[in-house]
Amino acid sequence: MSFNSKTDVPAARRVNARGVFVRYIELRWLAAVLGFSYSFAANAQLGGFADGIAVGQVTERTLAEISGLVSSRNNPGVIWIHNDRARDEIYAVGTDGQLFATYNLGKEVADMEDIAIGPGPVPELQYLYCGDIGDNPATRSNIRVYRAAEPAVYEYLAVNPLAEDFPIVERFTFTYPDGKYDAETLMVDPWTGDVYIATKQFNFTRIYRASRAQLFDGATVTLVFELELNFHQVSSGDISADGREIILRQENFARVWRRNPGQTIAQALMSEPADVPVIGMPMEPNGEGVTFDGQGLGYYTISEGANPFIYFFARTNDPPSALAQVLISTGSSWNYLDKGSDQGTAWRGSGFSDAAWPLGRAQLGYGDDDQQTTISFGSDRDAKHPTVYFRKQLKVENAAAFGPLTMGLVYDDAIAVYLNGTEVLRRNLAPNARFNDVALSSGGALENLWQTFAVTNLLRTGTNTVAVEVHRRSLSEGDLSFDLQLSAYPAPTPIQFIGQPRRIAAATIALDFRGPVGATVFIDRSFNLNQWSALASIVLTNGAASLTNNIGSGTPSCFFRLRE
Repeated sequence: MSFNSKTDVPAARRVNARGVFVRYIELRWLAAVLGFSYSFAANAQLGGFADGIAVGQVTERTLAEISGLVSSRNNPGVIWIHNDRARDEIYAVGTDGQLFATYNLGKEVADMEDIAIGPGPVPELQYLYCGDIGDNPATRSNIRVYRAAEPAVYEYLAVNPLAEDFPIVERFTFTYPDGKYDAETLMVDPWTGDVYIATKQFNFTRIYRASRAQLFDGATVTLVFELELNFHQVSSGDISADGREIILRQENFARVWRRNPGQTIAQALMSEPADVPVIGMPMEPNGEGVTFDGQGLGYYTISEGANPFIYFFARTNDPPSALAQVLISTGSSWNYLDKGSDQGTAWRGSGFSDAAWPLGRAQLGYGDDDQQTTISFGSDRDAKHPTVYFRKQLKVENAAAFGPLTMGLVYDDAIAVYLNGTEVLRRNLAPNARFNDVALSSGGALENLWQTFAVTNLLRTGTNTVAVEVHRRSLSEGDLSFDLQLSAYPAPTPIQFIGQPRRIAAATIALDFRGPVGATVFIDRSFNLNQWSALASIVLTNGAASLTNNIGSGTPSCFFRLRE
């Protein structure tokens, strides 16, 4: 949270000012402002995490030297972990410790030390960044980071865990500009896609950055030094999914920094952090892993050793951003039609009856080892049905409470999605494609990956219908997959005062206000509604704040307004 007391309001701010006023009448007030402050427990909010509790235990025998972990942004309840040293396997496990899948990078690795998640070249995907950055004797002339798109993973795979290679892996070679360092911390900024490395040294750490624009397969990048922090032997770190918090840890302590809108990671790390708990020795021998929960509800830690526990540290204050409400979760049940028939357009609407269609849980498909429901492709393996239809209904109690919608999809090769009969998404499929039309191109490179899209909110109070058609490109291809998740964010909160000003002392009032989480709100004051002066600007880190204004007596009226 920040504020300033600039007396001149920029022209652009004046033009965009909203007419939100509060009048406070007091005959004894003076015109002069003696001072102001705001009441908000910034450090209390920043450090609000409970002590850790064990939520799971990793019993897979091959996972005895776990060095890094990161929470999935697309697969609920999934974290990605790996061993250190020269091993290229990346494991998908549940927060309870169950193994779901093992993916191989298939690349040369010297000392894998940390893993991060963030954006990459395809905006609809999330990417795993795997840090081959360890160098205990500090002798490596360069280090490597590998990037792979995050696959879809499910809890039901625990019965028979997958073992596969990442389909596409990119390699970046990094060199330090000023020496050779050991490092065990890799982070990716969700706002910019920049990669950050924190060195592991006694009493301090040096932060280096590689910009997103430099990250293409095979690139050799000279890192940029950002700043030095007073942090002893940092062994892991993470940036929250919303980009608002940064956490660094070592065996026995951790710290969190708050990042305000518009700040770089380096600028945020220059602010005062808050100490937050870890389990520490002896329960966490060589604790080298920490990651924020994907929804901002807390953070997880893990350590090396046989059968390590996964600990969760729940947030005790409000999340830094408004949480999305899941309307359709991964692995949900869908009615489907796999007969290769022409359904026209009526099947897209809410009035259509799909009672005769089979029901199955996602993933739905055929030809892979990861589907939960196997559907039919017809009688001819070389002339499979080009189109499969899916439908699902969901109930919404108050559609007006929701703003933007986010839709996650697993599909191949083309898709069209309809919400209450209206098309909201089409990918790789010609307009007005018929039931026997194939996809425009192969989508094989993206199959079994969550692709996330913002879609138009056409929700209505009551029953809603989601209808989907998936088209193949090659009718002889052996596999098909489908799943869909839908989330809704709260409707935007307008900036507004909460109630009337409160007098908290003879010449001091308090103004309470709220607005969108993370928004910067400007507070102006006037004595005559003609001339306004800037009073403060405050970042609504938690969506609400208060401002106290110390004013003398004798002025009949005083007005306040809020602006974004």
